[in-house]
Parts: sequence; structure tokens; C-alpha cells
Amino acid sequence: MEHTSEGMADKTPVFGMHEGGIFRPLRPEEVAAVTYRLVLRPEYEEDPTVPATIQCLEDEVDGFWVEAAFPGRPDLVHAGTFLIELQGDRLDLVVVDDFEPEPVPPNRLGGAVKGVFQALIKQHRRDLDLLRCKVAYLHEIGLEPAALAEALVEAISPERIEVEPVTDAGGKEAK
Repeated sequence: MEHTSEGMADKTPVFGMHEGGIFRPLRPEEVAAVTYRLVLRPEYEEDPTVPATIQCLEDEVDGFWVEAAFPGRPDLVHAGTFLIELQGDRLDLVVVDDFEPEPVPPNRLGGAVKGVFQALIKQHRRDLDLLRCKVAYLHEIGLEPAALAEALVEAISPERIEVEPVTDAGGKEAK
């Protein structure tokens, strides 16, 4: 199956697009938006969310690292580095893994993970969307085209363009 912009008109899932002679990853505005969901360990489900701020993002091949802070929570000072990855058929499942050398008490880590997820959604949604497009491209995972992109492709389709005859001042068709 060829994955090009032509595939967008028929709602074929795509992972890249030909542009200027190269095959490139899709852009977030070219794919249908998703509602991201957090993948959370069962033992973390009851932990209350701890508000987080994201201070730094560092790109990885299939994800990115974030440095997070938890204002007013000295007990979470060592829970600051997290790896963010996407999973699922639509790449809409967000995995937030803690990577600190000093363990954080388990009854606090779930709230920190939830807080990092909320901060990503509120302040770094575009970064998640870009990651989604990059992972889809690298692993050839088809994403549903955006309605806007579909509408644009359909609008400029030669079959849909109506040409009105050119008339002269008297209303006669010009040749």
C-alpha cells in the first residue's frame, strides 16, 4: 500500500507524505486528533494527582525525557525525570516512566505520574502530537487523516472544480 497524500482523500491511514521529492513524517494538523489516555499501573490508581510543572524536554527516538518539578512537595524531589512514550493502535496511550536513581515511595509515585501526564496535556500537547507523528513514521503505523486535510484534498480534486464560462460584456460566451 502506498502511503501518500492521495490516500488521505479516501480515509486510508497514513504515516507519511510525499513533499518536494521526499517522504516525510506527517504533521499534527494532517492527522485526526486523539484523546490521550494515561497508562497507569493498577497500584497507582488510588493515588491523588500531584500537580507538576515540566521544566525540560529532551528528544529520544521513540519518546522524550521530561524533567518535572512538584512545587511544595519535598518528598518528590527525587521523582523528577520521566520517559514519555506512546503506545496503542492509534498511538494515544501515554506511558510515563520514572527514572530516578533514588526510589520514591510507591504511594507517592502514582500521583507524580498523574501530575506529569496532566502537565503534558495542558502545556505540551503539541510535543505529544509531534511525537505521535514521528513514531507513526518510524514504525509505519497508519494514522487517520485529519478532517481538514481530507476536506482540502477533496476540495482541490479536479472532479470537484467547476469552471464557469468566461463571458464578454454582452453576456455572450467568450472564445
